[in-house]
Formats: sequence, C-alpha cells, structure tokens
Amino acid sequence: MGIVAKQSIWNTILLYAGVLIGYVNVVLLFPMVIGDEAYGLTRILLSIVFIAQQFAMIGTPSVLLRYFPRFEGVGKKGLVYYTLVMTALGTGLIVLLMILFKDPIIAFKVEESDLLNQYYLLSIPITLCMVAYLYFTAICRAYLETTLPIFTYEFLFKIITMLLLLGTWYFEWSLNTFLWLWMLSYTFNVITLFIHLLIKKRLDLTRFEQKDTPFIKESLDFGFFTMLGGASNSIISNIDILMIGLLLSTDSLELAGIYAIMVYIGNTVLMPSRGLTTITSPLISQYIERKEHDKLQDIYERTSLNQTVVSGFLLLAMYINLPRMLELLKIDPELGTPVFILIGLARMVQTGAGVNGLIINFSSHYRWTTYFIALLAIVAVLTNYYMIPLYGIKGAAFATFISLAGFEFLKWLFVRINMDLQPFTIQHVKAIGVAFLLLIINYFIPDVGGWFWWDVLIRSTVFSILAFIALMKVDIAPDLKDMVLVNLKKFGLYGK
Repeated sequence: MGIVAKQSIWNTILLYAGVLIGYVNVVLLFPMVIGDEAYGLTRILLSIVFIAQQFAMIGTPSVLLRYFPRFEGVGKKGLVYYTLVMTALGTGLIVLLMILFKDPIIAFKVEESDLLNQYYLLSIPITLCMVAYLYFTAICRAYLETTLPIFTYEFLFKIITMLLLLGTWYFEWSLNTFLWLWMLSYTFNVITLFIHLLIKKRLDLTRFEQKDTPFIKESLDFGFFTMLGGASNSIISNIDILMIGLLLSTDSLELAGIYAIMVYIGNTVLMPSRGLTTITSPLISQYIERKEHDKLQDIYERTSLNQTVVSGFLLLAMYINLPRMLELLKIDPELGTPVFILIGLARMVQTGAGVNGLIINFSSHYRWTTYFIALLAIVAVLTNYYMIPLYGIKGAAFATFISLAGFEFLKWLFVRINMDLQPFTIQHVKAIGVAFLLLIINYFIPDVGGWFWWDVLIRSTVFSILAFIALMKVDIAPDLKDMVLVNLKKFGLYGK
C-alpha cells in the first residue's frame, strides 16, 4: 500500500473519530459542564481567532506548499526561513491590532456583559498557537506527512478538551480555571508538531539567500491572494456567531452557545463530502489539462448526485429525531428548529453543488473563486448585521443560508456559462421527491411514550428501511446502489 493511500485511510479514521468526540463535547459536555453562556463565550473567542489567523499568516502555508518543489535544488531550508519571517511579521501586526481594537470591539457589544471583556485577551495566545500549528502543518504536508497534524488537532486536542470538561465537572473547577486550561490546551498541537519537525530535522532555519526579486514579488502576490480567499471564507464561516455575541441586547452569549450547537449538528451533513477533495482533485486536474469535457461532466454529475442523496438522507435522519434531540439538550424548539433547518439546507446546497469549486480552481479561471468568496464575505457581514437585531439567531442562520447558497449559485453559474458544465439531472428531482415522501410518512408516525429512546429507535428504523428500499428500487443514485450491492454480496447477504 502506497504512502498516500495508507495516510488517507488513517486520516479518514481520525477525522470520523474526531467528529464523534467533538459531537460529545459540543452537544453534550460543554453546555452541561460550563453552561450555554460560557460555551457561547468560547465560540465567540474562536470566531475572532479563526478570522484573525487567516490575516496573520498572509497566505504563507499556501506559499510554502506551492513553491516547495521549486526549491528542490536550491535548498528547502531557505523557503522555510522566508515563510517563517513572513508569518512572524503578519502575526505580530495582527496581534497588535487585536490589542489596539479590544476596546472598540467590546464597545460594539450591545448587551452589557463582562465575560467577553474579561476574557477577550485569551483570543491572542490561542491565535498564536493556531498560526504556529497551521504553519507547522504546512511543513508536514510539504514532506507528505499528513496524518500527525490531523491526529493532533482533530483527535488529540478533542480528547484533551473532553478531559478538561470532565475534570471541571468532577473537581468543580471555576470557569476561570477551565478557560485558562482550555487556552493552554492549544499548545499541545504546537508542541507535538514542533518536536516532530525537530526530530525529522525539518526546521533547520538557514537564511533565505536567494536574491530573486521576481520570486519575492510573485510569492507575496500569491500569498496575499490566498490570504484574501482564506480570510473571506473564514469570515463567512464565523461572522454569524461573533455578531450574535455583539449585536443581541439580551442573553447574547447564551444564544451564541445555542446557535453554535445547532450549527455543529447541522454541519454533520458535510461529513460524507470531507474526503471528496482528496479523491477527485487529481482526476479533475487531469481532465481539465487534457480537455476531456465529457469525463469532467460525468464526474461533476456523479459527485453532485451522490452527495445530494447521502447528505440528504443524513439531514432527514437528524430532522425526524430533532424534537427528541432538542428535548435532551433543553433547547427551545422555536429557537433550535429553524436554525437547524436553515443551516442544514445551506450545507445541502453546498454538497449538492458537487465539485464546481475544484473545477474553477484547476482551470484558468481560478482567481474567480477568491472574487466570489470576497463578495460573499461582504454579503455575510451585511446580512448578519441587518438580520440578527431583527430576528436573533434565526436571522443569523438565514444570513448564513443566503451567503452559502449565493456562493454556490455564483460558482454554478460561472461554470455553466464559461465551461458549459452543469451537474443536475432528472435523478436529482427523483431524490427530492423521495425525501418529501419520507417526510410525509414520518409525519404520520405517532409519538411513542415511555422511554426516551423508543421514539428515536422506531423512527430511525422505519426511516432507514424506507431509505434503503428507495435506494434499491428508485433510480436516484446508481453508484451508491452498486456500492451497497457489492458490500451485501461480500457478506453473503445478496446473490452469490
């Protein structure tokens, strides 16, 4: 088994294990141990961090990865030094701005709450840790070492967070103690990768000796361009939680925590598509390079259809059990349900659009992705600013839906006009019809009293059986049907 295939298997295992652990942390432990208000504070701090880190790095991880092969003959170490200096300068500037703008940000907050003012500065060391982690991750990826960075952040860090939450519950630590320990836990990612790179001798910081002005200009331009795209994408993904915490006049941190929980649950529909980029990127790049339009159209249709069906079934499975889930989490259905539906639909649009983003990125039109992201970042800020004061967290969810759906529509339209490709077929219509039929059937299943999980078990069982029948008997996803049949035959459950 090749190194890439072996790492892909381990990466997938770690990602799914991390999602499961993260689900327990976010949905159960955080609200139970520190409460919705304190959990909302952590999400707001992380929203600040995730936006700040993109500007701080000035695109250096992408610069390092893109130009690493070019330095094969002139010394990779010089590139590490060069990108490290760029990262340090960018991070220093952003940290200075975070300190200088602390008071204006706190003053922007509508509700009088001391928690954000008290713990705002925790975002700075977390930002430093995240920047270092992402930079070290880029070095690992350049040397085709992808498993350790995923292990540290997607698995180890979440285990440490779980232990901190359980420790806080068992030893009755104060919120202040938990938050400082939580901040320090981010150093584990950095220390682990730093030790690994030292052992592997990847951090010999020989000075950058190449007096190549065109290269410096080219790399700075590329870094700035990728920073703009990354920062805009981060704004779209995080501005809603941040603005909930700033713009709501009552219970802002608590509502931010509730919103974050529902977003995490809604984002579950993205799980089936997480490995798609790794699998399809080389094929799409190859088809575009060879101008194989028919093959490109085929992979565009199939990825869109398969993701629509799998993500759609997953979204429906969560929706039919949502009342019980909200009951377990003690979240008002009038708050949680519309947020889940809007976020879930936004992610459905995102997965159903297929690989339009990859097609643009590997074509000569690659810059347009950044233009679209930057435009939608502005739309996200404006819609959240307008809708959150009027409709609360439901307004934030609707603003997120508008931003993500608008982004996917622009990419779909661009690919349709400029490359004569589009992913949708009659099978998409059949899949949507099946989804509505399953919803109607679920509506007529009566609530089951008694034990909490009986209702979940019955609804999930009925839904799974009907979904399986639809997949086998209705022509909605031939690839998925073939995959299921192959596995059934492997275990002797179908045919010979």
